[in-house]
Amino acid sequence: MEMERLTFAELDRRIEALPARRASAMDQPAWVVGMDRVGFIGMLLGIAPAVLAQWMRPAEWMVIVAYAGLAITIMGFLPGFLRNVAMLFGALKRGHLDIVEQWDHDFGAFNDMLAWLMRHADDSLEQRLRFVRAAQARMAAKMGLIYGGTERLGILPLLVAGYVQLDALLNAGFNIPLWKALLGLFAVLAYASCVFLSRARIRLDLHAVLLSEALERKSRTGQARDRQ
Repeated sequence: MEMERLTFAELDRRIEALPARRASAMDQPAWVVGMDRVGFIGMLLGIAPAVLAQWMRPAEWMVIVAYAGLAITIMGFLPGFLRNVAMLFGALKRGHLDIVEQWDHDFGAFNDMLAWLMRHADDSLEQRLRFVRAAQARMAAKMGLIYGGTERLGILPLLVAGYVQLDALLNAGFNIPLWKALLGLFAVLAYASCVFLSRARIRLDLHAVLLSEALERKSRTGQARDRQ
């Protein structure tokens, strides 16, 4: 009998509650994710006046909104950028030993999660694994249809949006072509959506690995008991 009901919410809560070690530059704590959202909002605010100026007469409030958007963009992205730079320099200084120690830490946390999952019934694990794999297929199809190879561009869409934002500010009266303003707006929206879906896909992949490994270990344990 299961000690407690298995849900994706509980699984995700336990993943988030795992003991933290020195974070790597690839790990994104909650505060960095939150600040990134602030940065995206700032970019949208910074580009919006340039888009509106295509149909409206430029006004003083547009300049204020654009500069406010630029300030919010910097405040949003700068802390995470500085953290990543500091973590990268720290990793270079400590060498490969730090990476190996991170693997040991992750392996222990992985086994802790498996020990909890293996207390649940096989049917419950199998049902959720099938659901996760179906969700992975749907997400892959959705990302391919909507974003294509956007994720392969890295931060290039973000740089394009930043260029459009600065170009609109430096040109008096937001005198930039319509296509450029719309390109900047699309780049922000596409990059933000792609980041969100990529993070969701990474978590889905982790759920699939955990559920699959828990079932496999339970199967091996049962076979070993049958041979005894």
